[in-house]
Amino acid sequence: MSQLIDKDFSYYRLKDFESFAELINKCSIDESLVRLLPFLLRNLFENLLFYIFRDSLAPRHTNLFYNIHQKRSKDFSELINLLKVLKDDPEISKYHKNSVTDKTIEYLKKIREDGNLDVHRIVTEITLKYTTDKKSEINILLECLLSFYNAINGKKVLITDTTTHVKLARELNSSLPNQGSRFIINEIKLFTKEEIGDLLIEIESDKLIEVIEKIIAEIKLLENSVELEEKQHLYKIIEYSIIVRTDNEERKKILQKVADFIITEGFNYKTKPIFEKMSELLKIPVLKELFIENYIKDLIAIFCASKSYNEAEILVEVLFLLHSSIDKPNMDKIINSALKNRQIYEVSKVQSILRKLFTYRQEIFDLSKNRKLEKHNMNIPDWQIL
Repeated sequence: MSQLIDKDFSYYRLKDFESFAELINKCSIDESLVRLLPFLLRNLFENLLFYIFRDSLAPRHTNLFYNIHQKRSKDFSELINLLKVLKDDPEISKYHKNSVTDKTIEYLKKIREDGNLDVHRIVTEITLKYTTDKKSEINILLECLLSFYNAINGKKVLITDTTTHVKLARELNSSLPNQGSRFIINEIKLFTKEEIGDLLIEIESDKLIEVIEKIIAEIKLLENSVELEEKQHLYKIIEYSIIVRTDNEERKKILQKVADFIITEGFNYKTKPIFEKMSELLKIPVLKELFIENYIKDLIAIFCASKSYNEAEILVEVLFLLHSSIDKPNMDKIINSALKNRQIYEVSKVQSILRKLFTYRQEIFDLSKNRKLEKHNMNIPDWQIL
């Protein structure tokens, strides 16, 4: 009986595989050892895929095929899915010249399935006939992958095609929650809203908090508004994380990290996208309570120092949501700023909201300032004074 594998791995400079192939060939002609073939073939092709990716992709793509945190290769199924996507990449396909096809993926999946056979089936079903049945398929697959490896080895291919990135994000989405937080942040920008929602439901709490921390760190390093436009997905992750997660303690942890950042940073181009969403987020009772307990004084200080009409418009809406918790000293600060800061008193929207705020909180409103506020259309109308 001829050997199962007839390829010379030394020709492809894959000496690590030579003894492996010898063991497989030995088992393929020995009735007492043939039952080991599914496991051995599974390991052979799993390692071959790993070598292809390791020796051909640019270092920045290491996390696609290697679990950095667990310090091991990705699972065989993940490597197959990776090949399924990368085989169609414009840069990579020129190395295999369409020899890696959907049929290749089917063969690999069958090898993976055979390698997962339970003990009972191995003992009862795996015979020397397995060698005869599999020989042609195995060698065609090896010829395809080894030729591909030979052509692409050492090229350090950088994946730049947008379509490939989108496919990677979608195909590998199921394993994404187990990736490092930086990998998640880089890949999630290619997701649809639905895919982001799925991920944020699946990801573990500690990993999500780590993702948020790194997002905030990345936002802090933005140098201009041009960079901001390229990083809009970071703000979406923050917003969706708070909306999608349902555990209130978890929500509070996320918002607290975000709030600490925006209060410390103040209102600027980096924090504006977050401030713009605060009115919606503070409609969630537990988050409103968090802001009342920890940040209302700081928020009022930022509003009083508004440096633009837009800033005042955004912040006054947030303040109004918290109006029931404003005390008299802070109400006095708001009134004095409304009289002195033109960025506040010249904006009709701000005027309207402050008028409502003063009316609703008359018990701490300094009525002696009402006439001065009237000049800027922010006074409590006489007929509404209690």
